[in-house]
Amino acid sequence: MYMRKLIIFDIDGTLVSYKNETHIPVDTIQAIKELKAKGNLIAVATARSYAFTVKILESLKIDYAILHNGAEIIINKECVYQKKIGKRNSISICNELLKTSLCVLAFDDNNIYGHNLSEESKRYLEGELGIKNIIRPLNDNENSLLSISLYGEDNVFLNFVNDIYSIKFKEKENQITAARISKSKAVKHLAKLLNISRKDIVAVGDGINDIEMLSTANIGVAVGNACAELKAVADIVTDDIDDGGIMNCFKSLGYI
Repeated sequence: MYMRKLIIFDIDGTLVSYKNETHIPVDTIQAIKELKAKGNLIAVATARSYAFTVKILESLKIDYAILHNGAEIIINKECVYQKKIGKRNSISICNELLKTSLCVLAFDDNNIYGHNLSEESKRYLEGELGIKNIIRPLNDNENSLLSISLYGEDNVFLNFVNDIYSIKFKEKENQITAARISKSKAVKHLAKLLNISRKDIVAVGDGINDIEMLSTANIGVAVGNACAELKAVADIVTDDIDDGGIMNCFKSLGYI
């Protein structure tokens, strides 16, 4: 008898391809449709905020989302778990970032704050959200933050701040969250809420921030375009996502 699985996908570079133009490969969409038809639970685990994830959730009819690299969990559009950077630290970090040339995006429950964003970047982000002038200046923030994304040189000046966690995705790209936050811990929390045991968890990713998540799952899958560090810890390395990697993986596992 087939036991349903909790299958968790990273978004950028795993579900979403940036080859030629931003898109979700057609065979990936079909694979998720077939996985859901078998009764599997599909989730995403991403560094993105809800605002930048909701279109994907709606288009793929996905009900479960781990956001901000594990700082927030959404089930059926409702927040069921959240851990923020403390208000004092959030404000202190923002004040320090205002002194730098780093490009910054910061998120609380309802707002997006930016610093050193080019006009092109603003237009792109507002286009993704479908809302103009939604990004507020970073110095407007007076709230606890879910995450802060930084683009630029390494951020050693943040060493003075306690009780935060910084993860590096790639060269010159970091994200700050509250301490003891990770995709891995959020996966465990979501699985417990859904009454899914570890043996029935599959995780698929492409980046450094997916390493712990793949190790937490019973089966960890690295797509063909994943970084070498992730491929080294994966149970399965499938094809590039633009070469049918998602569909091929789950066919080989007998899930579809």
